[in-house]
Amino acid sequence: MNETKSAVGLSIFLLAAVLSSLITSCVLKTQHDDNAEEARTQEEIVPASNAWADCPSPEAAVNQRRAPGTPPRFLPDAVLAGHTDQVWHAAFSPDGSRVVTASVDSTARLWDSEGRQLAVLEGHEHTVRHAEFSPDGNSIITASYDGTARLWDSEGKQLAVLAGHTKRVTYAAFSPNGSRIVTGSNDPTARLWDSAGNEVAVLAGHT
Repeated sequence: MNETKSAVGLSIFLLAAVLSSLITSCVLKTQHDDNAEEARTQEEIVPASNAWADCPSPEAAVNQRRAPGTPPRFLPDAVLAGHTDQVWHAAFSPDGSRVVTASVDSTARLWDSEGRQLAVLEGHEHTVRHAEFSPDGNSIITASYDGTARLWDSEGKQLAVLAGHTKRVTYAAFSPNGSRIVTGSNDPTARLWDSAGNEVAVLAGHT
């Protein structure tokens, strides 16, 4: 009788141990599944701010499609739209905050560095071939096929007409200290002017 009771007791003990092991295994598996699900959720949610980290930039996307051997292409940060004919020249101000453009539409135009138009420099009667800022950024000089160069302030107000050339003026530039302006023409001379637009000398000799 005692042996029977002992056998039954041992069986109950073993059964309880097996059940305990099964329960523990199920609990651990449930925790593991929960942790795995949480990890997957974190992977989906937490990196949301970096969702585009592996996506190419617009320039890279364009360049991925370019033919082998062709140079890379870049997309503009801004389009300076406003001229009604070809733009032949563009230049930054010394501090990089503005841009001046020269066009066949007889105007120069002033823009900020984001591409917003600030002023239209009107007065020339033919193509504006060249435009640039003075070294201090406070003045602009333009050269035109109407035979003149013109001096403007930094807001686009005309200050002086540099008249004297007998043919197209194709170029104009300030001296490094801004005290002189030189112009070049098809007439064929170059001319020197002071910063107020008064003629100082005619550089004749080209044929």
